Amino acid sequence: MKRLVDRLVRFKLGKTPRDQDASLEYVVRQAARHVPYYAERFRAVGEALSRVTSVSDLGQLPICDRVGMLRSGHAGHLRAGCCPDRLVRRRTSGTTGEPLTVFASRTEVLYRKVSLIDSLRRCVRLRLPLRLVDVGAYKGHVDWAQRLGLVQIERLYRTTPIVEQVDRVSRLRLDIVQGRPSSLWALAVEAQRRDVPLPRPRAVITFGEMLHDHVREAVGHAFGAPVFDYYNCEEIGNVAWECPEGTGRMHVNDDTAVVEIVDERGDPCEPGEIGRVLLTNLYNVTMPFIRYEIRDRAARVAETVCECGFRGMSITRLDGREEDFFVLPDGREITPREANDIIYSLLPEDAMGNDLFRVIERFQVIQEAVDRVVVRIAPGPEFEPALLDGLDASARRFHPDLEARLELLTYEEMEPVGKFRDVISHVPRPPEDPQRGADS
Repeated sequence: MKRLVDRLVRFKLGKTPRDQDASLEYVVRQAARHVPYYAERFRAVGEALSRVTSVSDLGQLPICDRVGMLRSGHAGHLRAGCCPDRLVRRRTSGTTGEPLTVFASRTEVLYRKVSLIDSLRRCVRLRLPLRLVDVGAYKGHVDWAQRLGLVQIERLYRTTPIVEQVDRVSRLRLDIVQGRPSSLWALAVEAQRRDVPLPRPRAVITFGEMLHDHVREAVGHAFGAPVFDYYNCEEIGNVAWECPEGTGRMHVNDDTAVVEIVDERGDPCEPGEIGRVLLTNLYNVTMPFIRYEIRDRAARVAETVCECGFRGMSITRLDGREEDFFVLPDGREITPREANDIIYSLLPEDAMGNDLFRVIERFQVIQEAVDRVVVRIAPGPEFEPALLDGLDASARRFHPDLEARLELLTYEEMEPVGKFRDVISHVPRPPEDPQRGADS
């Protein structure tokens, strides 16, 4: 009976500390028994593994990372007996230069979606049907909430021309606009350039990248709505949300994850001390993430009752998702995601995610001058130089004078001191930002 309760409690909303402990213990036990990658990693812990029964015991387990999971392959990081073709898969954005495909069962995906919607109510008063626009989406499908008419989702795919995106969204009635800051920024800039009025949602939700001040201001001005930043990732779903009272804190979602902030030795940081972010997924046993270093940095806030009434762990100074905007020869800027497309546009869709690691172990795009970028590649065992024959033409899609040069390095040669950034520009942004809004 206890096993059944522990199995189901991981899908509970509003988890108590006791529920968290039960969920964590179940996830750890399942990973140790059925996932080869974790079975191997936990072997060094020995008998101490049996004493990991609560969130406070997590420090006894080793820290895991994306590269280790990628190198283990599907057979290594998936639960034994799972067929990848029967699972739901989502690909990370690759903002560390190492895209990862995350697998989950349909039940786990359903819980992820429910918890995401539940997190929205922390900042926005929801009403049904919820009309939502997803800007810069990779792909999507009609799910149960849409079939029941509870949610109406309009997806503006990142491959859709920005002119068409503006025209489509300008005709919509909507409650929430969501997307990565770079995608929303591009839409806001184009709408302002063409003087196209955008609808007024109840809120704009950003996630997945660093939210720069000029982007927050431009997007908020374009939609005439408050902008709330969410800490979301494909490995977890919603990890935390920005305090609606403007305290600068991000409140951790205890339903989906355990968040640890540790120093370089792996020891817990004191409140206010910036450290490495480790995430433990509390519901996914198909592809577990336990003490997973996501390569973000943050500081833990001393636990007090927040002005918004939240009780629990909060973090601040979220860092590590910082990527640069590229400045083109004509003064236009392109977002980090567009800069990544210099590489992504050359790769077939089925080569992305975990399969990409066999071809390209790590990549980086560096702008040296307004007309010159360097693409650094750490080749994988199946890398073929001909794959990147169109690199220069790919760069010239953004501007005819933009040249691209290829550098091949080993993975170790590309290893940074601190957070790895896959998009870097040495060209300063224009001193005056014309996208700050007509009233600024």
